[in-house]
Amino acid sequence: MKKTAFLTESTEDISINQTQVSLQGISSYAQGWRNKNGEFLNNPTFLVHNRVNVSRVKPLISKEDRAEFAAHKERLKSKGVVLAKYDSKKPFPDYMVVRAAEKSRYFAGGRKLMQRNIRKRLGSRWFSDGVLMTLTYDPKRYTKEEAWRDCNVHLRKLMHTLNTRRFRVEKNSYKYLKAVEEIPEYHFEDANGRKCDAHKKGSHRVRNEAFGYPHLHVFFPGLQFLVRAEDEMSVLWKYGRSGLENKNRVNVASYCCKYVSKLEGWTEESQSYLWYYKKRVYSYSQCYRLPEFVKESPAGEWAFKGVVLFDALKACTYTAPDGKVRFKASLLGGGVVEELSEGMLRCVN
Repeated sequence: MKKTAFLTESTEDISINQTQVSLQGISSYAQGWRNKNGEFLNNPTFLVHNRVNVSRVKPLISKEDRAEFAAHKERLKSKGVVLAKYDSKKPFPDYMVVRAAEKSRYFAGGRKLMQRNIRKRLGSRWFSDGVLMTLTYDPKRYTKEEAWRDCNVHLRKLMHTLNTRRFRVEKNSYKYLKAVEEIPEYHFEDANGRKCDAHKKGSHRVRNEAFGYPHLHVFFPGLQFLVRAEDEMSVLWKYGRSGLENKNRVNVASYCCKYVSKLEGWTEESQSYLWYYKKRVYSYSQCYRLPEFVKESPAGEWAFKGVVLFDALKACTYTAPDGKVRFKASLLGGGVVEELSEGMLRCVN
């Protein structure tokens, strides 16, 4: 039996009443909530009125936008980034070309790089107990495009409401890790109608009604409960189903890497939503991030120099700020790029 992450005690820390204010000219913040001493509390709907935190609504994706995403992926396959490494002991710098596909999350090489960065930042041995919150959308009320466009805004409103409650007691916000995945086309159920593994005896395949919709996972490390009653989540998340579950000894880095690796099985349509609406597959609270790296590359480090474009014949055109760079560059995975004429290069294996 799964352990649920609810607190069933009915004790109330603060009794709050909504202030009835009808006077004009009073700010929306003042028309908020008061505690038992008559002091104003933070407005739970402050995020809605704050124009700085609310991103501009982007129009729904069109067929032309999906076609542009397909063209974007093709450009990444033929695009290379030229890096230069300067050394005071050498008269000329060393050059290297890295294919852009090896840095993109839409390709296997880019996903592996993301996983290495996650383990480097979070540590591969960080295990933690906590609460896992799952959120889905009702396909009868929201289209697939609307769900992908608004999922971050809806989650931000939910976290703002939860943090507003927490501020009244703890005076700090929740620390969490968020990941999103595409709901697969099928899942497996046993004879009793419960979800199970595909290899379980007697299991059968069932098509998901919300196939292609976003499925949000939010993990709160070190937390024992999130809300006081089970039906409270249905009020806080009114866009579809929600669930809470206690998890023991979760490898936090592997938790994020799992959803990055699942990108390989995503449909082209769902990947286009990530690209068009600029969604992240995973994110975490700022306290888990390392300090920003220095952007200026010191001596002996690789620095950006230009871009090369490869075609089917392994010929390429080179773009640089000055347009007069002549060099030979070793390709990632073997091969050399050499200059034919000013601004023209070719790949030699």
